[in-house]
Amino acid sequence: MNTFPIFVSAIIVFHLAGWCSQSGSPSPIRFDLELVGTTDIRYQQPRGFKGSEAGILRLGMEYSFTDQLSSTCRLRATRSSSIPVLEHATISYHQDGYAITTGFIYERIGLAQLYKPRQLSNRYSEHPVLWESTGFGFSGIIDHGTRYLSLSATMNNKETGSVYTVAGLKSDNISGVIVAGAQANDDWYQEIALKAGTDLQASYSIFRIHIVSALFYYPEYAFTDYLLVVPGYRAQLFGEGAADLFGNFEMSCMGIYRRYAMNTLHTEKEAGIQLQYNFPHRLFSGIGLEGFRRDKVDTGLAELFFGVSLPEKRGSLRVGINRVTTALSGRYWKLTGNLWFVY
Repeated sequence: MNTFPIFVSAIIVFHLAGWCSQSGSPSPIRFDLELVGTTDIRYQQPRGFKGSEAGILRLGMEYSFTDQLSSTCRLRATRSSSIPVLEHATISYHQDGYAITTGFIYERIGLAQLYKPRQLSNRYSEHPVLWESTGFGFSGIIDHGTRYLSLSATMNNKETGSVYTVAGLKSDNISGVIVAGAQANDDWYQEIALKAGTDLQASYSIFRIHIVSALFYYPEYAFTDYLLVVPGYRAQLFGEGAADLFGNFEMSCMGIYRRYAMNTLHTEKEAGIQLQYNFPHRLFSGIGLEGFRRDKVDTGLAELFFGVSLPEKRGSLRVGINRVTTALSGRYWKLTGNLWFVY
């Protein structure tokens, strides 16, 4: 594993921070912390009990040397992931509507924002629908307030390269981006992947929506002996919405459709809805339903949950009782716990 670019990024960031702190009067360092954890205990007759857990801890630091020069460093700890411990370490120069960033860059576009956004049981809270890349490289952006354009190129420690551009619009009630790029040796074992899509968000009154579309085209065969990965495409359409109903009621929902045409044709459909009531003293409770279908094989989930929120929206603790029905293994019960904390 070639970790040289990671260490180069870290050395540049921290040595420059030390040099600037001695030669001037820099702004204070800003730290942030995020912790997301989940655990579940399953029971199925006659197999008995089975448990699992997952967690992610992120620690970030932002340091402003001057009004134009700043650095960002973010560490990530988890049990098992292909993302390195040093998730993000960059130096940025910005002035008069443009910015240049270099270092170890981690980019994610198309994450869930409205439906279970900070729960690892929702795969789209950590794994974006549209774009994910990490590596040592650079990014340049031209920002004119309501519209912007960026171009980035990275190469990570697995020799996975990315070149992509992002064009975006933003206003008070609507924002969106168009992404187009290419990746070498992506997570589908492809030598080259051409990717494009959109990420749109809008809000009106009590309603919020988020729609992501993505198309991935693979013109080459896999670089391994994995014969199922051949030239073809993947298409995904993801949507979610949320609304604040009747004072203390909140509703959120999501749906996604995927179509794979690699060696054989596969389709997947997934949908979920959640209704939550907020009690006094930051307590909440609610119900949820989810369904998943892959090639006519169905899985369904019904959940009753309750929990407590921390002050100033700094986190929550949630416990859920789930009844899961699958076409392959029958029915089973699952007790889940989810912790989210940010500072």
